[in-house]
This record gives sequence, C-alpha cells and structure tokens, in this order.
Amino acid sequence: MSRLHNVELDEVAIQRLICIARRHCKLALEFGVGRTPPERREAIKAEIAALREQRSQILNSSTQ
Repeated sequence: MSRLHNVELDEVAIQRLICIARRHCKLALEFGVGRTPPERREAIKAEIAALREQRSQILNSSTQ
C-alpha cells in the first residue's frame, strides 16, 4: 500500500472521496448481511472495485 503525504485536493475532490467512502461502507455492510444473495454479493464486489478505481484516479490526479 502506498502512502500519501502532502496531497492537495480541491473541495470537489474531497467531497467526491467522502461520497466514495460512504458508498463503500454501505456496500460492505450489505455484503456482510447473511441473507444477501450470492448474485448481489458479486454485484457489490464489482461496485466496490469501481469505487476503488475512482478513488485511485482522484488521488493520482492530485499527485501529478
């Protein structure tokens, strides 16, 4: 895992990262519920992967 030091983000990027984190948490909670069907769990995994990619793009664009 890489660490971020002295990353400057504008307000829009910060708000987007917060939204991504909130969505990720909600999906993780849903995934952990025992009655969540396997098909939904796979969809959750895919959405979390997409959120991680979005997060990486935001952070990478801020370090360039």
